[in-house]
Amino acid sequence: MREALSFLLSIAPAAYLWWVGRRLVRRIDDPAFPELRFARGQRLGIVIAVCLVSSLALSIDFAALKLGLAVLGLLVANFPARREIFGETWGLLSYLSFVLRFWLGMLGVWLLIAWMPMVIRSVGDYAVVVAVLLVAVAVLWGHFNAAAFAWIAGAGPLGEPDLERRFEEILARAKCREPRLQRLDTGGGFMVNAFALPAFRRPAVVFSSDLLAALTADETAAIFAHEVGHLEYFDRRRLLRRNLVIWGLFAGLLAATVWLGVESSAFVTLSWVWPLAILVLLAALVAGSQGREHDSDVRAVELTGNPEALVTALTMIHRLMRMPRRWRESSEGRLSHPSLARRVRAIREAVGVGDSDDEAKVPSEVVVLRGAEEPSEVLVLATDRLHWLQGLDDDVDLEPRAVLQAAHDCRSIRYSELADLRLEVRGMGGRYLKAVDSRGSTLRLAIRPEDVRRVKDVLARIDLQVRDTAPGAASKAVAESKNRRTSQILASLAGLSALLPPISLPLAVAAVLALIRPSRSTLAALGTIGVAAGLLGLRSLGDTSVMLAVLETVLGCMLLYAAADRYRKALSEPKASWRLPAVVLGGLALLYLAGGAALLGSPLPATQLHLWARYQPGTTVVLLGLAGALLSSRRRAAYWPAGAAIALAGLLIVVGTLWFRDSFADDPLAVGRPAPQIVSTELQLVRAISIDGQVYDLRLAPSGARTAAFFVEKQRSGFRVELADGGFVTIQATDLAFLDDERVAVLRYKKSGGLSLQVLELGTEPLTEYEIEIEPVTDPVLRVDPLVGRWEVAGALLYEGQATLLSGEFGSDAYQRGDWSLAVPDDAYLTTFETNAGGAALAVTTWLEYGSFTGILMGLNPLAQYSLPGAIWAVGPSDQTRLVTTASNVWCAEPLARQQVFTCVSTHPESVTAVWSVDAVSERVRFVTSIPGEYYEGGPGLGGVLLLNGYYGPPALVELSSGAGWILDLPVQRSVTESESSERSESDWLLELLFGGSQPGVYFQAMATQGDMVALAVAGVGATEIRVYRINK
Repeated sequence: MREALSFLLSIAPAAYLWWVGRRLVRRIDDPAFPELRFARGQRLGIVIAVCLVSSLALSIDFAALKLGLAVLGLLVANFPARREIFGETWGLLSYLSFVLRFWLGMLGVWLLIAWMPMVIRSVGDYAVVVAVLLVAVAVLWGHFNAAAFAWIAGAGPLGEPDLERRFEEILARAKCREPRLQRLDTGGGFMVNAFALPAFRRPAVVFSSDLLAALTADETAAIFAHEVGHLEYFDRRRLLRRNLVIWGLFAGLLAATVWLGVESSAFVTLSWVWPLAILVLLAALVAGSQGREHDSDVRAVELTGNPEALVTALTMIHRLMRMPRRWRESSEGRLSHPSLARRVRAIREAVGVGDSDDEAKVPSEVVVLRGAEEPSEVLVLATDRLHWLQGLDDDVDLEPRAVLQAAHDCRSIRYSELADLRLEVRGMGGRYLKAVDSRGSTLRLAIRPEDVRRVKDVLARIDLQVRDTAPGAASKAVAESKNRRTSQILASLAGLSALLPPISLPLAVAAVLALIRPSRSTLAALGTIGVAAGLLGLRSLGDTSVMLAVLETVLGCMLLYAAADRYRKALSEPKASWRLPAVVLGGLALLYLAGGAALLGSPLPATQLHLWARYQPGTTVVLLGLAGALLSSRRRAAYWPAGAAIALAGLLIVVGTLWFRDSFADDPLAVGRPAPQIVSTELQLVRAISIDGQVYDLRLAPSGARTAAFFVEKQRSGFRVELADGGFVTIQATDLAFLDDERVAVLRYKKSGGLSLQVLELGTEPLTEYEIEIEPVTDPVLRVDPLVGRWEVAGALLYEGQATLLSGEFGSDAYQRGDWSLAVPDDAYLTTFETNAGGAALAVTTWLEYGSFTGILMGLNPLAQYSLPGAIWAVGPSDQTRLVTTASNVWCAEPLARQQVFTCVSTHPESVTAVWSVDAVSERVRFVTSIPGEYYEGGPGLGGVLLLNGYYGPPALVELSSGAGWILDLPVQRSVTESESSERSESDWLLELLFGGSQPGVYFQAMATQGDMVALAVAGVGATEIRVYRINK
């Protein structure tokens, strides 16, 4: 159901486009048709974004298929409407063929680049070869893009000798290489357009056949000169800089393919971040396109000396393509091209048209308009100003002098004092004339359909008088467009960095705000959050990469500069633009602070607050972002709340410092730094054994000469035990322990439900030397002491808080039983319940939740990330004592037979693991040592040692009596050749720089130790390799 709904959402925009297209065609003769069509495109963009995001949010599976269906559906749905609008004669298949070939030629190389990582991941073992081939194809395609477009889209030679002679005159004055001149035949379609294709070798200028038929020779030459202006801008030096960036991305992709491997989590992350990064790169390449269009228009006037030809050509293209003279106000700075009104203004300015040019600026007659919705309102468009009249009777004659005398209220505004004056459409029916004065006040008059044409004629004549399109506003408009584009690109990059682990919600929210409304306040907020997130990330390099932290800091600084640039150049700001970031970030800050306040009622509040402030810096950065937004408003009333936010953020920074933890933290198991006696030591590989399937547990003989690997296959489980001749024997058993190199003790369930303890002599057919039937226990664990011939079987029923220990001697038919019971608190659950021969038991519990109001508040708050405290209990035959309460992650190792004390391990978020010796009888907890890294499982070995399994890192060995520890450096960490492993170790520095110190490496499925020997099991494809090493202490 979810997948079906996801597919329906992907094609929903096509259904919407078909429906609105039918409605639009009915108004094809409406004078406001260009505005109606443009408004439809704006709404369609919103529908597409919402539907596709919702579709992929429901299910990311078949993403490429859904995107393909969405594109194909939109093309098919648009076909009937455009046939009617443009009078096209081609069929659906011809239309689809032309459009798909056209856009494949234009954007095909970028689509190839965007999907490279996913294609590389899909080919498995051939990833490196395919990656090299894809990069080679992309480089060649980009180098010969002009020729590739002609071949894909079907463009041919221009074949117009008269035009070519005119073009030669223009090229003689130009500063670019001579381009190919090509014609693109639409074959029954309609497209009035021309475009330049910059290329490193030989560029091209392509004209559609419809443009050549519609324009005069002078107008076509002016359009050619405009395209030459683009080619002059994209010279070889600029193209080389662009190519160097792209080649750098290719090099990074190839490096990731070789060093990371396509199955690594980092490459998986790269495969979905990469298309977004390419989209941002495309946005960066088209940034400032409005400024380039302006410069190319001016350059065309310089090359041709005929500004009127360019004006009439642009006007004809807009008229034939049914485009409005002005874009909508909200879209003016976001589209790739300026509106026709702005372009005409730039051309007039280039030839020095001034206020004295009456023909270019004044209406030929005074126009009087009565409101369609409110007849008592009348608007008079005079020669140099507009008059807004109210309070007129319905029978007043619409003559300028009469309406001015009859009005009860009149407001006159010169065109030069207007920030904007445009025709606006709403839906399919509403037509409005909208005027915005210099203070931002808006006047809007609903006009009748029969008045639309007269209004558009007047607007075409007064363009140069309205401040927004007056020649003096050109530089400011270009600066506004450039700042907006740059800010949105930076915000996109910040949003992408927010999605990389660890995900930063405040940075993502602020990036969305800056993308939607790139104002001074949103940019200041996002920049402050970026700098704060980067600097706080550098404080804990174990949780983030150096490069990500530096990237966020640099982006934050650039965004702060963009915000300052808006203030310095006095660029236009939306009214009360500070309110949106203040409300959103203020609400987010309240949610974060609610989570922090709830921690005050938790166990170990000082420790919990420290962990919250240090490892969830979202509260700090969102407060600083809120302060940045408030300060950028430059309102005196905002300074007090901004100061409070900064003070609170500063307090949280202090709470998150190690000084605060060392001075005020109340966690008895928190250890800040590794012990100095922890050293690294190399292992010597003794032998390697390959076993089919997965290994879930491992046993090692006291001498290290034999291994036993626990397996599970369908309905069968047991141990594969290594024999003296190098072969294996399979023993079905629940647990197994070596007595020596030739004998093992095993636990087996009997058909009667009891447990059988047996001693077997190893061989291809093991012989039973001893057997005793014992009582069944839950999850039995076998421990043996070969020196004294003693055995123990421990079991625990965690959900009932019960533990049992059976013990006896080999050769005897008698055994002893001990039972312990723990009354588990109602708000906690039991995670560990160990017993030993000392007559005591040890339990570890973890809180399920915090009680009362604190629990409710933290349960409802998704931003309250906190650590559930745990407790260690000493359990006697009739009593129980809580030894410690801790916020660290605690687990206890299975004790050896006859071991009197327990060994527990606590992992602290500082990436430090502490080892503790716990005597449940005397109720003492003694610190043994601390080790860098995170260790969440391990087991004891003979000689009083503890082997720890690293979390994607090297294992560690601890001597419990002295506290000495060794980080075990493995000569080979993967089931690969020595050379491959060596190459990877040499590149570890690069991986740590790019992805941080916690970059996933090898995870050992199981491990065991005895004396100075250690065995490790590493999973491969369909098999497991068991490696036995000797420790060089």
